Amino acid sequence: MRSEYRLPSGECTFDTKLYGRAWKALYEPIEKEFGIYCYGFDPDLAFDDNGFALSIPVRIALRIVELILMQEFSGNIKESTCQTTL
Repeated sequence: MRSEYRLPSGECTFDTKLYGRAWKALYEPIEKEFGIYCYGFDPDLAFDDNGFALSIPVRIALRIVELILMQEFSGNIKESTCQTTL
């Protein structure tokens, strides 16, 4: 019998590679932005922050990643606008 795995979206899959990629896509931007290490996921994300444990619910992590990506996108627009006006 095959095991089912829950994705951050709440959907399920039998594909272990998809499962790993989906969770990595969620925790990796948070790791990079805050300099913390994700040591566990499903159902929540568990991070290590210099020896302190931090657990973030998926819905909050999704919003954090959305804000990180918006910040990166707006930063890229500002940089490209400055370059074209020079």
